[in-house]
Amino acid sequence: MSIKEICIELIKILEKNNEKQWALAFEEIVEDYELSDSKDISRRILKFYGGMGSFNDLVIYKDNKLIVNENNKLDELRSMLFSKITNM
Repeated sequence: MSIKEICIELIKILEKNNEKQWALAFEEIVEDYELSDSKDISRRILKFYGGMGSFNDLVIYKDNKLIVNENNKLDELRSMLFSKITNM
């Protein structure tokens, strides 16, 4: 799966679970993907992973309950994306 494909899958999960801020951030990456070089895209995404309240800290809840399947998929995609951007 490419970086762009992972971002598209992340957008689907984020939008479905009302994580609008993160969905928008990844939509911007997808929009710029063809126009930017891969190192620029990787640097931009890497910034999502650092600090408090980062994408790395995101856990999805619905009605104050942890959604296990979506969080497992989110973790899988998040790990794949991190691996891709750090191994370029």
